[in-house]
Amino acid sequence: PGNIWLGAADGGKVEAIASDDKPKDGKHCLLLKGDAEWAVATLEKAKIDPKKTYTVTGYVRVKTGAGQIKIDYFNGDEWLGSTYGEDAFQGDWQEQEIRSELESYPNATHIAATCVGTGEFEVCFDRVVLTGK
Repeated sequence: PGNIWLGAADGGKVEAIASDDKPKDGKHCLLLKGDAEWAVATLEKAKIDPKKTYTVTGYVRVKTGAGQIKIDYFNGDEWLGSTYGEDAFQGDWQEQEIRSELESYPNATHIAATCVGTGEFEVCFDRVVLTGK
């Protein structure tokens, strides 16, 4: 589904699927399934404008395991760190909003919204949007 990068902790497994199982909006949502200490689907990186504050908003629905949305910071292709959201557990769609902490990553050149699953997980994500103002 779209331009995403998948990754997982050593020995972990993850797959990303465009699911039509009760999306929040539209016809599909992103379903992450797997088994890992952590696994991620990082959406396309955006170049940082240091004059802006970035926010990631989106919805998380957890069938098993835990899920969250976070912000990742990069210097080119080098990962520098993250600003984490709150873990969501089983239940219906839960809205999340994470604000960037660019001051903690002064060498960051790019930013990305990232969907996270942990444990033995089946987590859906929808309307995950990175905005800069």
